[in-house]
Amino acid sequence: MLSNKSALTIVITVYLIVTAGFLIHIPQGSLTYDFGGHVEYTEIISNQKHLPAPYEGKLTQTYHPPLFYLINSLIIPNSVIKENRTLHINLVQGLSVLYGVLTLCLLFWGLLEVSNRPIDRIIILLFLSTIPGFIMLFSTYNNDSLAAMLSIATIIFSYKLWKQWSRNLAFGLLITATAGLYTKYTVAPVLISVIIICFLRSILSKTILQKEKLIVGILLLSIVFHLPWLIFHNYRYTNKLFPNNFEMFIVREFQPDSVMKRLKRVVRIPFLQLQPQAWQDPWVHNEGNIATKESDYWMHTWINSVIGSCIFSYPPVNVIWVLLWVHLAIKLISLKAIFKSGLTRTAGMLIVLGHLSQISAMIYALNSPVIVQYRYISWIWLGWAILYSSLLLSQKDKISSLFKKLLIVGIYLNIYVCFTAIGWIS
Repeated sequence: MLSNKSALTIVITVYLIVTAGFLIHIPQGSLTYDFGGHVEYTEIISNQKHLPAPYEGKLTQTYHPPLFYLINSLIIPNSVIKENRTLHINLVQGLSVLYGVLTLCLLFWGLLEVSNRPIDRIIILLFLSTIPGFIMLFSTYNNDSLAAMLSIATIIFSYKLWKQWSRNLAFGLLITATAGLYTKYTVAPVLISVIIICFLRSILSKTILQKEKLIVGILLLSIVFHLPWLIFHNYRYTNKLFPNNFEMFIVREFQPDSVMKRLKRVVRIPFLQLQPQAWQDPWVHNEGNIATKESDYWMHTWINSVIGSCIFSYPPVNVIWVLLWVHLAIKLISLKAIFKSGLTRTAGMLIVLGHLSQISAMIYALNSPVIVQYRYISWIWLGWAILYSSLLLSQKDKISSLFKKLLIVGIYLNIYVCFTAIGWIS
């Protein structure tokens, strides 16, 4: 019988092979958001021996918390960062791949709560780990990779701690949550989502539950541990606790017309109310392009979750459309499992809260085309993985059988696209 160790080894091996096949023909940095700014942040720390002030540097990514860049500068020799930029970038991309491996280990650990069949976890994690968007997230020079890993770790530690209290798990939760906040502020919605779930459980049980109270306390403590950075770094240099790159987009006063315009992207019949030109190709595009998907949040998210904001010159467009439709079918069928157990209901809540956090940010930063990208809520992959695993448990169910075949088709399509993709960020 296949052991858990062998199953995880298979998943990681395939992931590494597919990632190598993807990176070998993609120009360095071509699929990394704000590539130059992230490289510059590490170079400032390594070469100038200080943490940069927000907006320091020519490419201004230095408003981010420092952990991702500190790790880069500590692990990679200063001589490499200073003298061999290509090797420096390759090594950091390698670190992002390592974060992907650790994420798969965390997902594997989390799925043990759903199924004891290693083959199910192999299929699910091979599907997730070969998604082009997953490969891109965990192979770029961007703090999204570390933030995604720490987000998923925070959720899994919270659940494991709820199942069985231990000091080691409590300490692990405190470390991952705090490290996440010191990596990127997109981790904050993860903490808020876990806190909301804990409060909802207490409300439904009509009493304050001890485990939920302790988990919320740990997450609030991680926020307290982040206050020195906000006060003595961010506020000291900018008089703002959260300097960011959306300054020009942020709503400074309530604008009903603009808010309603953004809400129309969400409150709509998905796909059917999209302008006909949007169907001429599968790329999300930014506003201004006649084929943009910006006017339909759900279609934008669907595409962005699979191929990011990329445009591929190869493989053919029809292959990308088939890939996208297979992914959509998998998601829609998996919703059948959402009410099967307390864990699947929690997974569904995670998915809903992830999207609500993004919709809220979309309204807050009204004109930002970046805010709705899936990488900011990539932690909801955990929620989908739980639903997939739960649906596969019903071996005699025809829908379960169809679902498994769709996952296998999805794996083949994912791998084909990753091995042949030639593209750039739109």
